[in-house]
Amino acid sequence: MEPIKVLLVGIGGYAANYVREMKLRGEANGAVLAGVVDPYADKSPRYEEARSMTDVFCNTVEEFYENHTADLAAICTPIPLHAPQAICCMKHGTHVLLEKPIAGTVADAQRIIDARDRTGMNLAIGFQWCSDPAMYAFRRDVQAGVFGALKSMRALVLWPRDTAYYHRGSGWAGKKYDKNGNPIFDSVASNATAHYLFNMLWVSGCELTDIQAVTARANPIETYDTIVLRGKLGDADLTYAATHAGGNATLQNPMFEYEFEKGKVTYGGYHQSGGELIFRYHDGTVRSYGISFTDSGKKRMHKLWDFADTLRGGGRIACQAEEAMLHTRVMEGVRAVCPEAHVFGENEILNTNNMYWVPGLSEQLIRCYETRSLPEFAES
Repeated sequence: MEPIKVLLVGIGGYAANYVREMKLRGEANGAVLAGVVDPYADKSPRYEEARSMTDVFCNTVEEFYENHTADLAAICTPIPLHAPQAICCMKHGTHVLLEKPIAGTVADAQRIIDARDRTGMNLAIGFQWCSDPAMYAFRRDVQAGVFGALKSMRALVLWPRDTAYYHRGSGWAGKKYDKNGNPIFDSVASNATAHYLFNMLWVSGCELTDIQAVTARANPIETYDTIVLRGKLGDADLTYAATHAGGNATLQNPMFEYEFEKGKVTYGGYHQSGGELIFRYHDGTVRSYGISFTDSGKKRMHKLWDFADTLRGGGRIACQAEEAMLHTRVMEGVRAVCPEAHVFGENEILNTNNMYWVPGLSEQLIRCYETRSLPEFAES
């Protein structure tokens, strides 16, 4: 069987994980590195590893296709590049695994879907929890009605980020548009913690309606570094709270609680990192789906090898583009109800080691999570 030729579009930042994965498990999964598209490839910490697997390095996908071909492209680049790069790859007969979010706007996401339908290529979106075996098994049971009707879903993420986070790469983080006017709308909800908002949409299979949102920023960015979101998933309530501006002392890794007619499932907890995905029935019995994402090196890349298997006639596309659009539509809904973020006052913000943060903000978001309410600063 011929090996699958993989093109890596972007190898810096998170994309460096794809280089590592190809190096560690490419041969075992019947894949070879066909080339790299990244004008800043030599800045990647995995550059030498990439060079050990290929001598094809290009600045653009158009340049790559002038002399080369690929079966699968893993695109992990800034948001405004997603649509043109994905469309170009599919036009040239390459299946695409596109990192989240699918795009900055519903219109750009639809352009990508239209290209998929026009070319007949496969397209997957890299929301990693969709490829996690524990989470996938849980979602299958939810949608089979094993736990009865969904009552509520809530998630909390408090991830501090310093100014280097917003200045990384070409400086697109926290921006609404790039220098050419292409939409980005990068925010705490659209990018860094998007997995935990999207997971509620993906597990429920529902469109979020009745959107209420409060966004805010402590950092000097165009979008927002803090959000509390409320809405309805059918008859169920959704609450999501996340911030990059809560300070290091209150870091809280993702945790959630989903309540159903027959019980509730939990993941993580206060002062915890990861752990078991556990459903607790009202009668006291417990069903564990196992550990989710503690072995990040292997489990996060299920998405790559599952997608590669689809090209061989097996496997599955864990996250379809239409599913990823649920998240994109929520982001547009947030912008509609909250077009401008609340800006914390200078007297409210501290700057510690190049990190802007607001004392008490994390505690307020925890209260929002626990009481399923919007924050107090929404009224100021």
